[in-house]
Amino acid sequence: MSFLSLSYLSVLHQYPSDATYTFRRRHSMNIDDFLSDVLSSPLIFSSPAESLDSLLSSYNTTLSSLLDKHAAVITKFSKRTYKSSPWFTTTLHALRSTVRRAENLYTATTLSWSSLKSFRNRYHNLILTSKKKY
Repeated sequence: MSFLSLSYLSVLHQYPSDATYTFRRRHSMNIDDFLSDVLSSPLIFSSPAESLDSLLSSYNTTLSSLLDKHAAVITKFSKRTYKSSPWFTTTLHALRSTVRRAENLYTATTLSWSSLKSFRNRYHNLILTSKKKY
């Protein structure tokens, strides 16, 4: 005699937290305007600083304010909607790159099928063991 057993498992998806990141668009700033502002700044026309600390402080505040003017800090909000894969290690990432390169060599040149298959199988087995460990 057999019995049918039904069960329900409720699993909560845990997505990574949202993140903010900041950057400057230095590559798009006008270098000539920036240099002209540096040349007209107090760094050039003021008397020499009495100590190294005051000189460093002066450089830091002047250059920070000029950078804020010419390449302002931009803060962006990143809302992640994908689930992270903590089992995917840097070793797996490197091996995936190797497999992709081998695939490209196989299609472009005369790389043997057995070599490609060996790379691909090693990558697949490492994924399985990494998932089991996690």
